[in-house]
This record gives sequence, C-alpha cells and structure tokens, in this order.
Amino acid sequence: MRAYIALLGLLALLSIAILPAVAVKFSIYAYDKESNTLIQNAIVKVWQNNNLLNGGNTDKNGCFVAYLIDGNRYHIRAEYYNKFDDFPDYLADSAKSARIDLNLHI
Repeated sequence: MRAYIALLGLLALLSIAILPAVAVKFSIYAYDKESNTLIQNAIVKVWQNNNLLNGGNTDKNGCFVAYLIDGNRYHIRAEYYNKFDDFPDYLADSAKSARIDLNLHI
C-alpha cells in the first residue's frame, strides 16, 4: 500500500514537472488613433526574443488573435500603411486582460 501511495505521489510530481505551458488566447485590436476606429487588414506581428512567432491581418472587426503563454514577454506590432504602434516588451497576463489595444499613428 505504501508503494502504491509513493508511486501516485511520484506520478503527480512528474506530471506537474513536465506539464507544458498552456497558451492563452489574446485578442489584439488595431485602432486608428486619430478617429478611434478599428482598422481592418492592419498587419500584426508577434515576436519573442527576435523570433517571429505569429503574424497576419486584423479581421473585419479590427482583431487579430494570437495564443501567448502567460508570464512570457513579447514584442507586438501593428501596421497599416504609414501608421503603426507596438509594445516592445509586452508581458502576457491573461488574469489582468487578454485584450491588447494598439493605437496606430504616424
């Protein structure tokens, strides 16, 4: 019986130790800073340690979805023609908010 309990304890510890980090859905919104309207087709890019992880265009609602790992830092940038905004050192924390607003300006 003790061996069984010890084995269960060891398995529990191993499962915690090797549990992969879970990515959380973050919604990145691109706004025109002057008009405060959402921008469709803005280009959004997400980097970590100078490595491009994700990129694409905002949808008709001005939103781009990215899956980020809480506690990690990212560089997030949105561009639309000659306007841009970015967070060069964004700390992902879905407990505070899983929404990222970028206000694009010249």
